[in-house]
Amino acid sequence: MNRALEFINSSKKSCFWSLFLKVFNVMLFYFLSLNSVSSQAWDSIQTPGNIYTYHHFISKENGWICTYEYFNGNYYKLFKTADGGANWVEVIVPILYLSNRHITGMYLFDSHNCIITCYYFNNQMQKTHCIISTANGGNTWDDLYCGGTSSIRLPEWPEQNSIFAISGYSTMHKSLDGGNSWSIFPTPNIICNSLFYFNIDTFVITGIDVLDDYSYFAKTTNGGNTWLKTEFPDLYYANSIFFINPNVGWICGRLGKIKKTTDGGNTWFDCYAGVDDWLQDIVFYDENNGWLVTDKGRIMRTYNGGQNWVTEFQSDTSLNNISLTPDGYLFASGCNGRIYKSAVNLSNILESNKHFHVYPNPASITLTVIAGIQNQTESRIELYDMRGKRVLATTTCQSETTVNVSFLPSGVYSCTVSNEKYRETVKVVKL
Repeated sequence: MNRALEFINSSKKSCFWSLFLKVFNVMLFYFLSLNSVSSQAWDSIQTPGNIYTYHHFISKENGWICTYEYFNGNYYKLFKTADGGANWVEVIVPILYLSNRHITGMYLFDSHNCIITCYYFNNQMQKTHCIISTANGGNTWDDLYCGGTSSIRLPEWPEQNSIFAISGYSTMHKSLDGGNSWSIFPTPNIICNSLFYFNIDTFVITGIDVLDDYSYFAKTTNGGNTWLKTEFPDLYYANSIFFINPNVGWICGRLGKIKKTTDGGNTWFDCYAGVDDWLQDIVFYDENNGWLVTDKGRIMRTYNGGQNWVTEFQSDTSLNNISLTPDGYLFASGCNGRIYKSAVNLSNILESNKHFHVYPNPASITLTVIAGIQNQTESRIELYDMRGKRVLATTTCQSETTVNVSFLPSGVYSCTVSNEKYRETVKVVKL
């Protein structure tokens, strides 16, 4: 009996300390978040749009926006800026100045090259879909593709010669030569909401099933010939997907629901934003630090990979899109022409790695990784760009390894070091 009482008391103490540590961690996160909110400001950018706006910025200065208008029959307009939104220039797209033209996707490769997807209704009120491109900043446009029966969406991070556009109803349009020729192949029965691209063979999509309205995740590693499909009955609507590398990714949906994977989509576990908003779009800087926007105008941030979230900014209108530029700036946009900009405060990022560090950071030619490897344990060093695409990989048994990064474009990269005992990631800036 005494031993039983001792066991019970011991269990109570264990439960108490476990609960205490959980409460302490939540409070610590809360206070850290409060400090973060005060140190990371969101600035409002004046835009020409006044109904609905979405954006694509390639730097803190250069970006394009698409605005939804009701006036004069011109439902959509494009504008571009080269000074961070202080001034805007309209981009003339002739097809948009005919009646019933709608833009469904936009991707800006640089300040000159852009692809947009759109659809229109002919005289018989039949819907036709087009993919068009410009190579001179919108002065002239070329038709890449016309046809199909449903809305076409571009992936989040396409390559300039490899274009993957997915229709709303289970059809993929693929071009590997910049739009000169196209192939069409089926996807799982998913009304696609979001597509994330790794390379010409590997990409993932999210959406809802055409039969049961459940949310789904689907992944292919062979260019779309076969798919892994995962069902999420409790996600309600898979609005957006983001992967920081081929293993770690998040899907956000309605009523504050978030799904996370650490094994490339084979298994998923639940996260929760702590609000009942519809989570519209999500982006991550590294495996710990991420942001999302909601239909109630919140910009929320996490410091621990999505376990906890805090409202960093509150807009007076719904927000629908959020993105991160290679030079470390966040842009969020939504209704009533609203766009907000914020610089990622690197000094405010909570680095959790204990087993290695890198120098110099920023780097221009070489990057040295000190991994503290013992007993000749083999470690793998990998660099990923902000698209989640791996751009460098090497293995080493040395405690100090120098790799060449001179061939990489300027921007922000994730450096991951892993072995049989740990896996950790830090951010690296390439000059």
